Amino acid sequence: MLLNAAIAPSMAQLDYGPIQGVFAQSRRGDGVTYFALFDKSGKWVAGDGWPAGTPLPKVRVHPDVSSETRRFDVEMPIAIDNQIYGRLQFGLSTEFLHATRTKLVRESIAIAFIEIALSILLLTLLGAWLMRHLARLEAASLAVGQGRFDVEVNIEGADEIARVGQAFNRMTGEIKARLADLGKSEARFRTLIERAPDAIVVIDADAQRIVDANPRAESLFECSRQELLGGGIERFYIPGPSEAAGAVLERIREVQRRAFAGESVVVERRLRGARGRELLAEVRVDDLSDGNRRLVRASYTDITERKRAEESLRESEQFLRDIFSNAAEGIWVIDTGRCTIRANRALCDMLAVSEEDIRGRSIYSFVDDRNARIFSDRSAITQEAGTGTSYEVELTNSLGNKLTCLFNSSPLRDAGGRIVGSFAVVNDITVRKATEDELRKTKERYDLAAAIGKVGTWDWNPATGALAWNDETFRLLGLEPGAVPPGYELFLAQVHADDRERLDRGVRAALTERAPYAVECRIVKHGGAEIACYITGVVEFADDGRATRMLGTIQDITERKRTELEAAAQRAFRETLVESIPGVFYAIDTGGRFLLFNNNLLAVTQRTTAELMATDAAALFDEDERPQIVAAIARTFAEGHAEAEGSLVGRHGSRTPFYFTGRRIEFEGRPILVGTGIDISERKQAEARLQLAASVFSQAREGIVITDTGGVIVDVNETFCHITGYSREEAVGQTPRILKSGRQSKEFYAEMWRSLADKGHWYGEMWNRKKNGELYAELINVTVVRDARGVARNYVALFTDITAMKEHQQQLEHIAHYDALTGLPNRVLLADRLHQAIAQARRRETLMAVVYLDLDGFKEVNDSHGHETGDGLLIALSQRMKEALREGDTLARPGGDEFVIVLADLTTVAECEIVLVRLLHAAAAPAQIGDRVLKVSASLGVTLFPIDDGDADSLLRHADQAMYQAKQAGKNRYHLFDVDQDAAVSIRRESLDHIRRALDRRSSCCTTSPR
Repeated sequence: MLLNAAIAPSMAQLDYGPIQGVFAQSRRGDGVTYFALFDKSGKWVAGDGWPAGTPLPKVRVHPDVSSETRRFDVEMPIAIDNQIYGRLQFGLSTEFLHATRTKLVRESIAIAFIEIALSILLLTLLGAWLMRHLARLEAASLAVGQGRFDVEVNIEGADEIARVGQAFNRMTGEIKARLADLGKSEARFRTLIERAPDAIVVIDADAQRIVDANPRAESLFECSRQELLGGGIERFYIPGPSEAAGAVLERIREVQRRAFAGESVVVERRLRGARGRELLAEVRVDDLSDGNRRLVRASYTDITERKRAEESLRESEQFLRDIFSNAAEGIWVIDTGRCTIRANRALCDMLAVSEEDIRGRSIYSFVDDRNARIFSDRSAITQEAGTGTSYEVELTNSLGNKLTCLFNSSPLRDAGGRIVGSFAVVNDITVRKATEDELRKTKERYDLAAAIGKVGTWDWNPATGALAWNDETFRLLGLEPGAVPPGYELFLAQVHADDRERLDRGVRAALTERAPYAVECRIVKHGGAEIACYITGVVEFADDGRATRMLGTIQDITERKRTELEAAAQRAFRETLVESIPGVFYAIDTGGRFLLFNNNLLAVTQRTTAELMATDAAALFDEDERPQIVAAIARTFAEGHAEAEGSLVGRHGSRTPFYFTGRRIEFEGRPILVGTGIDISERKQAEARLQLAASVFSQAREGIVITDTGGVIVDVNETFCHITGYSREEAVGQTPRILKSGRQSKEFYAEMWRSLADKGHWYGEMWNRKKNGELYAELINVTVVRDARGVARNYVALFTDITAMKEHQQQLEHIAHYDALTGLPNRVLLADRLHQAIAQARRRETLMAVVYLDLDGFKEVNDSHGHETGDGLLIALSQRMKEALREGDTLARPGGDEFVIVLADLTTVAECEIVLVRLLHAAAAPAQIGDRVLKVSASLGVTLFPIDDGDADSLLRHADQAMYQAKQAGKNRYHLFDVDQDAAVSIRRESLDHIRRALDRRSSCCTTSPR
């Protein structure tokens, strides 16, 4: 306790109470009248049985035990290793000795009357015996006064002398045990205080002065312990906006009064260190009074970074909430029981429910049994296997409407990584699915009609050479559908050699003259069979006159040709042959009167044979279509053939659209027009649906791009053009490689194509490049479009520009890792760089230096010229010091005017010293800040790893200690941390601990020195 009092008097007060109890317990025995304990300065520390402040009796070298003396006084020094820390004085009562002596005298006088001689002899023996025990007590007391508490007085018997001896032995044993306990308590208490992570100061509440502080307080308040002791804590408090002069100290006193009342007080205060560093601290105040003084213990925790992180987290959470609420797609968050946790506005609108109604509601309430099974199976994959998945489910909203929705589901995890649910992005694809189904059905009907009528179709791009055939075209050429890639040269090779040039000439003329064509030619099928075909084509042109597309049909007219030949020979079979022709068939003269027609024409027009024979052909059409029908008839007679579209009107008002093909022939010496009409009702309906799909395609807010299986872009929408800067004409015919940014690896694209092949879709983020070279981030969903047989035909990609979101995310990451003023790495990024440098030094077996730099005179610049000038100086010096470093070195600013430099890959200490000199010159050179020229210097503390083989925190602490050595040595210099000196200090501290432990085990003796 006295050692603690010498080191930290205020903290030693905590141990005075237990010593006081030891003294009080020792005095309960007979013979001890008082105790008094003093420190080395003579100040009263503790005592019992004697009023504090009252002078003690003088201690005599040779104690008097006469009857006039009721006690004798003993004083002994308290010393460890020849170092005196205090003294102990106590008094021993002789009352029991005198009482015993008196009793014996009385008994001797009585006996003297019987046998005086014997009494004299007995008294003589008794006196000798008493004097011998008193001498032993005196010797033991002197030994105790010299600090030897292991001395015992062995007096046998049960009389007063024996009891005094026993009381003396109990006293010395109790004192020894209590001193040992106090030593242990002191060591434990001091260790806890010194190693505490928080800054701790002890304050005298009456004088409002700091009486003790731990090392963390020195770092927090930026001054040494000597500078802290004796001063007021209010000098570090920054007054609040509404606090007047003196309000800070009054606030401190109020908090202390609450602590004295038994309350554990916690407040937050803004502080400013001695070197100007400002921070926000959490302050805990507790009562530490010892009975003599009113003391409080104040613990300070730096919460500046925590507050900043909390504010950043709140802003990030608000940003994410805004994205969630305003997303165009539905977002559905469910727990493991498939009940709704949250749903955004788009999903609620889709399901026709409010956000309050859907919360807690099971998703199974929106699906039937079949779709419930689909959802259960797929959600189990997400929540149990922990992998994302995409699937389609049919939902029924609260209005009873059926919605086909695409779910892109991902697992939802808590902070510990445990799956607690899942969330899905929900897209309503009802319209798209209906359109796809309708197109599929139309194609199936069209393919069936083509197969029945042996009509093949083809779609050719003259610019690229891309050519598509339907299955019937393959069959007409004697090929299996899809057996070989379609091509114009392949088709031309199947045409009879005598007809090939005529067909090619007709195709070329159509491309240049902008007119459709129709050619009859013979086709030599694979296998050698020959058929007669009727080939038609129509060309689409761009605004610049360039042919962009040619659509056409190829019809097997072998039978028709044979029929025509037979009709010329046998007119009796004419009607049979006519009726065998699909669609409507007709023959008219130059006046438009019918000569021949089939029953299909009668059925469509709802007329009899006689009525039709008496009707002009153009009269069967709507009035607005009649002029073009008349023109087509005239063109057929003039040019030999023509095509036209028109709707035949039935008697009862029905309208059926047809595609008519007419040809002029000579019959019985006069020209007639023979033609066929194909019912194109389904095609017209499909075209209308395609127009609707095209409208949705063009007006979608997401960018859409469609490619063929070779990756060639077939079509893009307006949003694609707006985002990428490419027009539709520039994009079509290219591949998505025109957008390639180079930021994705080959493995990235390989994984994407693997997902498309395995799952039929891919969803993720990627970086692409606009036409002007600007990079942008996109969230993209790629889907494979397959035909009825499951063969991939196209790829459709929908994407959204998320560049702004990515830039905001990068800004948040920069704020979290870099200093806002200088742009240098902050404390968080410094810790990461330092750990990497340590690992690199171990791996490469090189040196690594940690430099702690503090500017000399910077506080005077702030005080004289203001913080704005100080900030400008920090920015200028940061740039200058950064230029002084090598590539790969790290310059960080933890705060204030302190910097930390990490020098990696050093081969020698001399290489480190060269950089240190450059840093000193960079810091000491004058700096022009506005119209002022300012000059400061720097003090550098350096430690080298692995010479100093510590962790990151130890290296920073050692460099900080070395920096303080540089400042004490005169500033504007650097100081290398001395590992050997630090080890010597540790050895000395361990030696003192060993001495204390030896005292506890009685394995060593303390050398005493006289007072």
